[in-house]
Amino acid sequence: MTAIARTLDDKLKLWRPETASRVEKLVSEIIELADQEAKQATSALAPDTRSRRDDAFLADKAFFSGPGPTDCALNHDKYLYGDAE
Repeated sequence: MTAIARTLDDKLKLWRPETASRVEKLVSEIIELADQEAKQATSALAPDTRSRRDDAFLADKAFFSGPGPTDCALNHDKYLYGDAE
């Protein structure tokens, strides 16, 4: 048993029943919240089981094989949005 658990156990025996009951209720709520937080953290770290085939971006196999400008990377804004005026 940890020091805080021993202290709590000792104090619960000393306090008035109403106070001890309230403290027990509050500690139970804190434990429940901590358990929920731990569960959320665990599920957030779980591996992603979705297939890459389900990803619309990665599944797109279309490409352009015709002639195109050789400076697409350099001037892509110009080709997409036109010349700035």
